[in-house]
Amino acid sequence: MVDYIYTDTTPPQLAAKDVNDVLDYLFDFTSVLTKYGGDTIKNKTITADGGITVDGSTIVNSNTAVQVWLSGGTVDTDYTVICKATTAAGRVFERSMVLSVSAL
Repeated sequence: MVDYIYTDTTPPQLAAKDVNDVLDYLFDFTSVLTKYGGDTIKNKTITADGGITVDGSTIVNSNTAVQVWLSGGTVDTDYTVICKATTAAGRVFERSMVLSVSAL
């Protein structure tokens, strides 16, 4: 189960995690890729503010989304996580989310 889903059809929201959680988050590009004739994600780059750990990322859902695993952080701190997706046709889309770390 994914803990947070960012899509092009919903505005960015504040995602939350406990400082000790290791959770997955999804950047879903389906709607924008559909606008371009069903283009698919070929490569992805995940960057995050210092202090939060990117444990891994995978292209999923028939190459239309990126699943990112995050851990760590400092209590009462917000972190920006950016997903840059490059498509098979060479298009580049970049989306971000804010992750709030707390003691849940």
